[in-house]
Amino acid sequence: MSTEALPKRGRPRNIAAALQRKDEILSSASRVFAAQGYAEARVDTVADELDISKGTIYRYFNSKRELFVATVDREMQRLTESVTENQGSSDNPIDQISHATSAYLGFFKENPHAVELIMQERAAFPDLDPRIQSADDNPMLGPIRESILGLMDAGYYRKIPIDDLMETLSNLLYGTIMSNTLQREDIDLSTLSRNMLDVVLLGVTTAKAREEWGLEEV
Repeated sequence: MSTEALPKRGRPRNIAAALQRKDEILSSASRVFAAQGYAEARVDTVADELDISKGTIYRYFNSKRELFVATVDREMQRLTESVTENQGSSDNPIDQISHATSAYLGFFKENPHAVELIMQERAAFPDLDPRIQSADDNPMLGPIRESILGLMDAGYYRKIPIDDLMETLSNLLYGTIMSNTLQREDIDLSTLSRNMLDVVLLGVTTAKAREEWGLEEV
């Protein structure tokens, strides 16, 4: 965890204790912002929930905006860790990508407040780069990008512009997260991930169609 926002004033404190306090503040702030929205949420509410003073929070974060952005940063870090830990060990590249995609969608299913925070950030701070909608900022697409490039070089995938493919996959994942689909208790994330990848990476046309329509030339 970053040590950038350790207390700036007062007596020196134990680093581990300071980091724990920072994490407690971010956990509480995530709940408050997700429930009340950025505009309505108050730093006092976060302080009251933790039974600390508002001044203690400002020792770690200079402003309400800084606190809010830090909560989103924390969720993105947790997302990256979740995908890394759950991407599986299969030698099949499609299975590897499918495991990572399932972990990615599963994180948002288990942490709906993270979706709310990302949406609020886009609305409140349009000057900031979008978090998960842009392929360049999506934390799980880097490894997938490298995997697909490798498959292209090996002759398994057509060599289409990788940026276009990543943007398409990113938009598909973003739409899935923002839809009501992940609110269904009976959703099978493994099947959902596999179905999406089947369409995006394997396509729906047969060899006959690709040959007759000249799709191999595209």
